[in-house]
Amino acid sequence: MLTQKTFHLPMPWRAAQKRLANFRDYRRKCVYVEDTLTPERDVIRLLFKLPFRFQGHIDLALVEGESPTQLLFRSQGGAIQLIGLMEYFEVRPNLTEIVLTLDYVITPRLHRWLNYATRNVERFLNLNLALLEAHFGSGSVADNDEAQAGG
Repeated sequence: MLTQKTFHLPMPWRAAQKRLANFRDYRRKCVYVEDTLTPERDVIRLLFKLPFRFQGHIDLALVEGESPTQLLFRSQGGAIQLIGLMEYFEVRPNLTEIVLTLDYVITPRLHRWLNYATRNVERFLNLNLALLEAHFGSGSVADNDEAQAGG
């Protein structure tokens, strides 16, 4: 299933990239995520428990990319096969637009069928992305324009 989310951070793109790269600093803001133990330094393990007894984990690892404004990652194991791309676009010197694209497949067949009916994983992703967006204090481009204009 393909999911895409666009949000804005009121900071330069390099600062936004650095801040988002350190998941351990904001992982407690995520709901249904129970732990983030990592067997390896460069791998983030997300343990989660969703309704309908769907428990699982994803081991995420970075993939080398060609552009410094793109962050590629993929799962190395777990209940969900996932590939992702995070792109950073500097709208203004202190405003960065971030486009996160995720493509995932649930590997346990029963949970895949349940997800088609309930959309639990999609809701889980959207809820956590909204919480992270609120945590970083981002607003829409229009909100940032009004704040800079004094309105």
